[in-house]
Amino acid sequence: MIMTLAVLTAVIVVIVLEAWRRRALRSQIPAEVWPWLLGEVRVHVSHHGEPLPVALLGVGLHGPDPLPAASAAALDEWRASGDLQRALTTVGQYLSDADADRIWEAVVTASLHDVDADRLLSDLQQIAVERAAQTRELRRAATSGAAARWLLLAPLAVVLVGQLDAAAGGVAVLLALAAWSLAGVMLRMPLPPRVFCRS
Repeated sequence: MIMTLAVLTAVIVVIVLEAWRRRALRSQIPAEVWPWLLGEVRVHVSHHGEPLPVALLGVGLHGPDPLPAASAAALDEWRASGDLQRALTTVGQYLSDADADRIWEAVVTASLHDVDADRLLSDLQQIAVERAAQTRELRRAATSGAAARWLLLAPLAVVLVGQLDAAAGGVAVLLALAAWSLAGVMLRMPLPPRVFCRS
């Protein structure tokens, strides 16, 4: 009875932690999208003559979720207050994305100083391409490691088949679940540190 409660508690904790992590990931923009977004912003700045912040927010209105809501809220805040820094804070509240933080900081800096917007966007786009490639490699490695993680549950199969007595089986189940959970934590891609809206 106690063993069953311990196993159920461990399973519930793992499920809750994974749900929390997935929720945090949903408010991130995939790294593969940033090169395209920055390319679009570059076109709006170079060919249409839009100011850099306006171009970034305008392109963001048509980007992937959750960027449109963040861009709309930031545009509303900027129009109401005229303060680009407050608009930046609004974007940071909507997104849990370190890449967005970095790009916004570059835009704010470029807006406050005389910076060549086309060169800045070109450099940001190149960095975004490299970051997307790194992210793909990390995901590939994490996926192959996640498959191997299931091998840690082999003691559960032995217990379920009935090859161990109750006490040894309980210990084996707890150790297998602990190893499985620890492997899951170790195989996760780390979230990059945030620049704005630290929680």
